[in-house]
This record gives sequence, structure tokens and C-alpha cells, in this order.
Amino acid sequence: MDFISVTIIDILDILLVAMIMFQLYKLIRGTSAISIFLGILVIYIVWIVVKALNMELLNMILGQVIGVGGIALVILFQQEIRRFLLMLGSRHLGKRNMLLGRFISGNKNVADLRREWIDQLVDACDNLSMSK
Repeated sequence: MDFISVTIIDILDILLVAMIMFQLYKLIRGTSAISIFLGILVIYIVWIVVKALNMELLNMILGQVIGVGGIALVILFQQEIRRFLLMLGSRHLGKRNMLLGRFISGNKNVADLRREWIDQLVDACDNLSMSK
């Protein structure tokens, strides 16, 4: 009888969540957003304790605060979310295009690809200048 069964998917899930949390920490480190995040975390922990102690009225009030908190988080952290998405897009998009370019061109190195593109650009400019 297994106490805990851990699969490769579980390990991958934990690693991905850890990577995302680390990137978010790096993104908000040194800004006022870390203070806001800690305040929201304290409210959430208090809500869990209140829920466990069966305090109905406070549970209902904090539950409403947590429910509206999702929208508030997006509003409060819009700059950080934007920077995070820009970081993801700019960091990985270039690598994908480079790999795609190598795949299409048949494993040519970057210098050869640049020369081909420059030659094509020069030919296009010549054609345009001839046709005015």
C-alpha cells in the first residue's frame, strides 16, 4: 500500500509551477507590488483560519473580499502582468523563429541565412529601381 504515489507528470507539474512562481517573484521584486501581494496573502490566510473556526459572518465577508480580489489583482498588477507577458513573448518568440528558419533552410548556419536574405533584399531593390 503506497502512502504517496508520485508520477513524472506530478514532478513536471511541480517544476512548472515553481518556475512560474520564481519568474513572478523576479518580476515583482523591488516594487511596491510585493507589499500588495503580501497583504492579499495575509487576508487569504486569515480567511482560511476563519473558515476553519466556523466564524460565519467573518467568513462571508472575507469570502466576498476574496471573490472580488481576482478582479482587483488584475487591476493592481496590470503593469507586472504586461511585463511578464512581454518577457515571455520576446524571450521565446525569437528562439522559435530561429529554429523554424533552420528547419526550413535545411540546417544552414545563421551567417548563411543572413547572406541569403541580404542577397534577396538587394535583388528586390534592384528590381524596384529598374521598374521605378
